Amino acid sequence: MKIRPAAVAGYFYPANAKELKNLINKFFEKEEEVFEPPKKIKALIVPHAGYIYSGPVAAQAYKILKNNKQNSQKIILIGPSHHFALNYFVFSESDEWTTPLGNVKVLKPQKAEEFFEPAFEPEHSLEVQLPFLQTILSEFEIMPILINEDKVALKLADFLKETIDEKTLIIVSSDLSHYYPLEIANQIDKQTIKIIENKDISKKNLIDACGRAGILSLLYLANNLNWKVNLIKYQTSYETTNDDLNVVGYASFVFY
Repeated sequence: MKIRPAAVAGYFYPANAKELKNLINKFFEKEEEVFEPPKKIKALIVPHAGYIYSGPVAAQAYKILKNNKQNSQKIILIGPSHHFALNYFVFSESDEWTTPLGNVKVLKPQKAEEFFEPAFEPEHSLEVQLPFLQTILSEFEIMPILINEDKVALKLADFLKETIDEKTLIIVSSDLSHYYPLEIANQIDKQTIKIIENKDISKKNLIDACGRAGILSLLYLANNLNWKVNLIKYQTSYETTNDDLNVVGYASFVFY
């Protein structure tokens, strides 16, 4: 059995299991005004920075899933590779992924697809989602996918449409704009948020996000299946660092 060890425990999130669970539950305890939860959540977009930066934003999306008591058993995780240039979307060869909260079984695609484990080994964008899922779901399996190129987003959307069922949840991992002054970051992120909310593929090149290809795949799918989308929470790294010159944006969305 091939197990992918946690690559960023102790760096992006606590390596101690008790400390990690306490931090996630602390995020969940924070009261936020959100819209009425949908009966059936189809997908989430959540950020993937260190928990002190983006954890509160991701947590509000996962909190909706938690309160919904949705029995999602197959989680398709989609994110960008920060370490490898990928011309196509790729899958993990591992049988399980591990975090301080335990192991999670990996699902492989039924049809022949491209596998490239080296891209997953150091990658944080998908790993940081697992502790949230392990905290709120009792049993689930993951299908990790990395994608960098917009040109294959439609092909990934087609794959997703063939793969999903009633027990599937899609999670797209992406931060928004990077390293602009605060006022400019807010303007750019506002534009990206509006495009996502409107599922406006025609303006895809205006989406400023490191996981843009994954977002596009989800927008293609959402348009095809007539899913609705709502912004859950937006904030920037400024709320944590008080640095208003090099700001990173974070947003979470729910599709239903």
